[in-house]
Amino acid sequence: MQRLKQYIGIFSVLLISLLLNVAPASATFSGDNGQILFTKWSTQTAPDGEYNQLDGNVYTADPDGSNEQKQSYLSSLSDFQLSPDGDHVVFSEPLASDSNGYNISISRLDGTEKHTVYTGYFINKLRFLSNGTTIAFNQCDINRNCGYVFTINIDGSNLKQILQGGSGSLSPDGTKDIVVRTDNSGTNSVLGFATGLDGSNPNQTLTDIYSTPGRCTNYCISTPVWSPDNIHVAFWKYVNLDTYNLEILNTATQQVNEYPYSGRPRSTIWSPNGQQILFTSDHSAIKPYYGYPYNPRLLSFNVSSSTFNLLNSSRQADLLDWRAVGNQNTTVFPTITLSNIYRFYSPLINHHLFTADVNEYNYIRANYPSNVWTYETVAFRVNGISNCGANRSVYRFYSELLKTHLYTMDENEKTSLIANYPPSIWRYEGVAYCADKQQVTGTKPVYRFYSEQFKTHLYTMDQNEANYISSHYPPDVYRSEGIAYYAY
Repeated sequence: MQRLKQYIGIFSVLLISLLLNVAPASATFSGDNGQILFTKWSTQTAPDGEYNQLDGNVYTADPDGSNEQKQSYLSSLSDFQLSPDGDHVVFSEPLASDSNGYNISISRLDGTEKHTVYTGYFINKLRFLSNGTTIAFNQCDINRNCGYVFTINIDGSNLKQILQGGSGSLSPDGTKDIVVRTDNSGTNSVLGFATGLDGSNPNQTLTDIYSTPGRCTNYCISTPVWSPDNIHVAFWKYVNLDTYNLEILNTATQQVNEYPYSGRPRSTIWSPNGQQILFTSDHSAIKPYYGYPYNPRLLSFNVSSSTFNLLNSSRQADLLDWRAVGNQNTTVFPTITLSNIYRFYSPLINHHLFTADVNEYNYIRANYPSNVWTYETVAFRVNGISNCGANRSVYRFYSELLKTHLYTMDENEKTSLIANYPPSIWRYEGVAYCADKQQVTGTKPVYRFYSEQFKTHLYTMDQNEANYISSHYPPDVYRSEGIAYYAY
């Protein structure tokens, strides 16, 4: 996972005693119930000493480090983040058909109700915005030009670019971004700031709102992490090999509060109520090995009291997220339901009709005899029949001349039919239902056949029917046109 990258081996191989500015008492978390998510490191033995490596799993625990549980499904995901309600997860999946392509998918924490929201190139830094209905992500183009920041609704609609040249360190409400970069002199690390990110000005110039005093150009500032208040950001500033300052910056006033810390901090997250900052830090003199870190432990910083606290001295972990189960986040995630696609057959004209419209289904059954339209079956099920977005829409056309319907996800085919045929030949009827262009968990291919003899298309998810048609009919009767899309 991108959020679990190991430190580059920039430190010398040496034994070191690590002094932590921590209170011996356990931390308490008033108003912050829920669970933290993390991955664990395990100590391994090499010819020249001990080293640490990730065990490849994701765990949950209470915010004080107790009640640890392994999450098998989350352990299988890449670049994921939880929804504000803590019940859903957004993640990226590489496409089997394109090594540069990725799906953005959403599911519940156990993997059920999975559906694809968007497909694109080099997708990373996925996160839910605080409204619970919008996802933000970074994307590169096919030539690997990066820094494009997008938002999209969880139903796949309203895709828009909100920033170019951004880091994707978006505020929880998605209106601000903050970027770590080197200034024009090449001597200072600075934070560039963008605001008003609504898609109307994605090429805006970032304003520098913080700068280091010229100590170094690399590794001086860690990636900033936003507080839930959409105003403050926390980040670590490098001082020397074993000292970092925790900086809390007010982006509205540009005031910075600085808290010295002896240790090497790693992953950092805010509590859902903004009163605690949880992080991991190297905590023993275990020898680094090919860039692997020292022994990372869970710690917290109490914003009110300005104190550091060691949570669990025996845990080696990197933090991923903090979900507030039953806490301040009350956004209700839309229920994902599957809709039936009903299939009718007309022996009169040897054509099929497919519809997700229950009213149309009832009307046909009530008003047409079976020799005109015979109801056959539920052909398949789909995740959504409206607001699909361009990447998941199945478009429906009707030909008065041929007395048949055509269904397509191909934007080029849709555009060609509208541009090159009058409505009397092909009339566009809108989005029929939603489907997936790439296979996701629970879906199967829907095969498309064309009959030159009957001047119509046939769609089927039934593998036996598809095999029978392919083996028993010549191409002029039914010619396979491959997989139209994927459905349930």
